Amino acid sequence: MMRPLGQQELAGLIREVSDRGAVRELLVRLLRWPSPKTDLMEAEPQVLEFISRGITAELARVGVEEHRIDGMGNLIARKGKAANGRSFLYVTYAMNHPPERMPDPFSGEIVDGAAHGVEGECAWGRGACEQKGPLAAVLGALALIAAVEKKMSEEIPGDLLFVTSTAGETGRHDSFRWMIEKEGVRAEAAVLASSSKNEVCLGNKGRVGIRVKVKGRAAHISTPWAGVDAIRGAREIMSRLDGFVPEGEHPALGRVTLTVQGIKSFPFDSSTIPSECELVVDRRLLPGDEPEKAFRELEALVGTLDGYELIVQRGTFQYPGEVSQDSQAVAALAEGVTAMTGREPTFVYSHPVLDQGYLNRMGIETIKFGPGDVRFAHTDVDLVQVDEVVEAAQILAYAALRHLLGGE
Repeated sequence: MMRPLGQQELAGLIREVSDRGAVRELLVRLLRWPSPKTDLMEAEPQVLEFISRGITAELARVGVEEHRIDGMGNLIARKGKAANGRSFLYVTYAMNHPPERMPDPFSGEIVDGAAHGVEGECAWGRGACEQKGPLAAVLGALALIAAVEKKMSEEIPGDLLFVTSTAGETGRHDSFRWMIEKEGVRAEAAVLASSSKNEVCLGNKGRVGIRVKVKGRAAHISTPWAGVDAIRGAREIMSRLDGFVPEGEHPALGRVTLTVQGIKSFPFDSSTIPSECELVVDRRLLPGDEPEKAFRELEALVGTLDGYELIVQRGTFQYPGEVSQDSQAVAALAEGVTAMTGREPTFVYSHPVLDQGYLNRMGIETIKFGPGDVRFAHTDVDLVQVDEVVEAAQILAYAALRHLLGGE
């Protein structure tokens, strides 16, 4: 088994075996696989095919042969032997935002980033900055670890796990619940690969979705007094929501937000007063907040409204999360940033939600890290800087090896 390595020796080995061109080509290949969110969510065939064919092919390239597809289509892979009882987990996503109006969303074209305020080469494609850039960095890290093993003529002693979730844009933990609670995936520390501009993300907000149905009575548009206009009722409910003042504040994440993100009425007809109006509400959560408690607070705020029937339903949710700057995962990754780049690590928090909170609740110390600038996510200019992906691969390889090997 591989002996512990000092910081400089480990960083030097990773630099020696690094191959920018290989990471660049890998990134392009991933971007050419369509894996968009659709109404089928985790059961979308394009997402499942991307995992079962695309990612398994990439694992074969880097010599990771031990893998399986679970009952939800997630990929679970393992490399190394847990001879020293240490374990490290790479977490990635397969699903990305729908292409919408983005030009050439699955081209994987290499473009000059200058036109978009980014230096150097960038890879273009849907999910580049949010899921597939970070995925390429993790697969690149696995390739680097395999190359280090080959150079040292020794295997890593710990348990290195890699998972790709069918989720990424679902707003719920179903995919990870399956892997953790049914498949038994466990690790001491984990990195969830998602866009952070290679800054160490210590925590994120959570969310709970809420639907408010306002039911009135339909009438002909010429005699509105004969009906009970559901839209008028919905306006009153929105005024109540506007007056919501949440308790608590996080030093980095601030206060929670409450946003009406969708409105629809029925019947939608030019000659009818609508009998029903539905509001879709997003309620963000801070570390320590519980989704069920937050839902009950909003349910009480909506209350009742004379002349209307109100139905309040909880939708999907994701837990908020936070880890200490002294945690094992943070220590390994922060050291990796300095060792591989020469700069001090920066620590940030994420307003977008993901599965970090759930994994931490299940005892897996998880942080978010990866290439990509979130300002390009879900836009018609979805791209990621190639050199940022290469850098992330080196840092991620260092973090996993440092944690698994220990050292000075």
